[in-house]
Amino acid sequence: MKSSMHRVRALLFVAGLAVLTACGGGGGGEDSPPPSGASSAGAPPSIIGKTLVQTVQRNDGSPNVIGVGKKITYSFIDANTIRGEGLFTHPTTSWSYGLNGNVATVKLVYAVGYANDTLTFTSPTGGTYRSETGLNSGTKGWHEGTFTVSTYEQGAGTGSGTGTGTGTGTGTGTGTATTGQVVVWTSNASSSQISVTIDNSLAGTLTRYFTVGKPACGESGGVTKTLTPGVHTLKATAGNMTWGPSTFTVTAGGCLSYELK
Repeated sequence: MKSSMHRVRALLFVAGLAVLTACGGGGGGEDSPPPSGASSAGAPPSIIGKTLVQTVQRNDGSPNVIGVGKKITYSFIDANTIRGEGLFTHPTTSWSYGLNGNVATVKLVYAVGYANDTLTFTSPTGGTYRSETGLNSGTKGWHEGTFTVSTYEQGAGTGSGTGTGTGTGTGTGTGTATTGQVVVWTSNASSSQISVTIDNSLAGTLTRYFTVGKPACGESGGVTKTLTPGVHTLKATAGNMTWGPSTFTVTAGGCLSYELK
C-alpha cells in the first residue's frame, strides 16, 4: 500500500503564485499501457521522468479558468510522485497516461474534481494541447495552447524575477545526514541588501556580491540555511526588485549553491 500522501497540481481553474510539490496518494498512480503502434512524431511511450510545460493561449473566458499567457509546469518524477508549479494544489487519487499515435492523454483525478489533458505531438518535444477540467460541484472549464516535454532534472533550482531575471542552482550530497544546506548569493553588483525569504520565513540578508567564484555554505556575504531534504520555496527582494517565488531542492548532507541573477 502506498503510504506517502504528498500533493499534486491543482485543477486548472485558479492560477496561483505558490509553487508546490506533489505526490499521488491512493491507487492508480501509474502509466496506462500505450496502444500498439509507434508515434511518427516521436511522442514518448511514458511520461514518467518527464517535465511537461503548458502555455495557455486560449480559454473559455470564465474568470475562474487559468489566464491566457500563464504557464503550467508539472514533473512526473516516478509512478507515485508529481511535482507541480504555478497553481494551487489538491490531493490526487489517481492519474494515467495513454498514447495513441501522436496523441497522448494525461488524466488526473483529484479529491475535488479532475483534469483531462489531450496532447497532440508535432515533434518529440512538443505540440498543442487542450485541457478539460471539472469540479465535483459541477463547475467545468477548458483551456488550450502549446506544450513542451523535456527530461526531468532533479536537484536543480529554478526561479523567476519580476525585476531582474532568473536564479539557478546546482548541488550534490549523499550520506546519512538528515539535513542539507543552501547558500543564496549574487554576482550582481547593482544589487545590495537583498532580503532572502525561504519557506515564507526571513532567512537573512545578502551583504555583498561575489565577483570571483561562488561562496560555500556558511561563508560570509551569502545567506546559508539548514533545511530538511526536499523541495523548498524562495523569494528575495531589494527595493523594487523581486526574485521568485521559485523552488530549489536540498539533498541530505549536501550544499546547494543558489545564485540570484
